[in-house]
Amino acid sequence: MNMKIKYIFLILLCISFYVNVYGTAQMEDELKWKGRTHYISTNPLEDYWADTASRPKFVLQKSFPFFGDVYWTNNWRGYKANYVIEDSLLYLTRIKGWIGNHRAKVSRLFPDDFKEGKVFCKWYTGVLRIRKGKVLKYIHMGYMASTSSELCSVHQ
Repeated sequence: MNMKIKYIFLILLCISFYVNVYGTAQMEDELKWKGRTHYISTNPLEDYWADTASRPKFVLQKSFPFFGDVYWTNNWRGYKANYVIEDSLLYLTRIKGWIGNHRAKVSRLFPDDFKEGKVFCKWYTGVLRIRKGKVLKYIHMGYMASTSSELCSVHQ
């Protein structure tokens, strides 16, 4: 009997190497640029917390009694950010999510840099991948789906 269980386990283990395993496509941040709202497959705010020890613990939804924090598989980082490009500069305008029992707010996270409802993203230089056009290949993992994308380069 014991040998039979080992044999079944071995078969299941071998089969698992041939089965496709998929993660979850991620919720994209939003960017207002050229008068339109775009979805970006880039997370500029994550560059701010290069040292992960200083990164707040975000959750997208407030904790429930007896259940603890609520995590969404389509949002590993725990927040959704909104950005705007003005005069060729990238600004953070909003964060949707929770830190502990408080709503995450740009003004609380960046009290010294928060001006006129936004924060200049001086920590970010790079390319913003904007999802645009027809989905050419959908891959249910992270931002791996391919579209005919427009790239926006940010140098600050």
